[in-house]
Amino acid sequence: MAIYAIGDLHGCVDELKQLLDRLNFDPASDQLYFTGDLLSRGPDGLGCMRLVQSLGSRAVTTLGNHEVRLLALEHGALPTKEHHWHTDYLQAEDRDQLYRWVRQMPLMVQEPVSGAYMVHAGIPAHWSLSEAQSLADQAVAHLRDDDDVMALFGVLKRGLPLRDPGPAATKLERSAFVMTALTRMRLCKTDGALIWPKQLKKDGVEPYAFPPLGYPYQPWFKQRTWQAGEKVLYGHWAMVGLQLHHHNPGQSFGLDSGCVYGGQLTAMQLDDPSHPTIQIDCPGYVG
Repeated sequence: MAIYAIGDLHGCVDELKQLLDRLNFDPASDQLYFTGDLLSRGPDGLGCMRLVQSLGSRAVTTLGNHEVRLLALEHGALPTKEHHWHTDYLQAEDRDQLYRWVRQMPLMVQEPVSGAYMVHAGIPAHWSLSEAQSLADQAVAHLRDDDDVMALFGVLKRGLPLRDPGPAATKLERSAFVMTALTRMRLCKTDGALIWPKQLKKDGVEPYAFPPLGYPYQPWFKQRTWQAGEKVLYGHWAMVGLQLHHHNPGQSFGLDSGCVYGGQLTAMQLDDPSHPTIQIDCPGYVG
């Protein structure tokens, strides 16, 4: 049995098929973990969703910000100007089935063989990994509850929260931050407060690059105090490419290598202690 983690697809279904061929993927015994953002931007988001869904329990996908957008659309919380992300989904005959499948995705998951945690975007610096997993599970419980999911997107519709409101807040309010952080964050402050590209532009910092040393915000993985043996896999940061960070003692691996932008689609083998990477080149679909 082989176990692989695969970075953001963004509709690059042909590259996914090529990668699975390169891996000699056996759906009877191998296991796949996807960092999320199966859809949007690229040529065939529906194709990616359907292929991954067809693998059943052999594929685990964490919720990405584009899957969250899809759920927001279904619950009246996605602005009309963003509906274009999901035109093909809105017209799909299996829309309801896909919606129910996305709604069951985890926000954070631990792969048992390597011990690595996977999340789409990042983890606020002030949470331990076990605390983050517990908060993620609570947020997912709200997503899967028919009444709570409407209330949760009602909170998010008022605006994306930038700071953790803490345990004194309602569970829905805290889950709104948890879902936002785990699916959208790149940079944060030491207290876990999120920094958006709009703020970076205002400060004269390139929005999708690492800010210079000395700024009060840095990539989330540089703000953490890592413990021995900790590993986190993530996506969501295509513009800086494949990232393999050894934090002494922890490790973080950014697997979104910009396939849809003309980069590569990356898989990392998790059952091999050296965690080798395998990549497929992509012609690029977004300028």
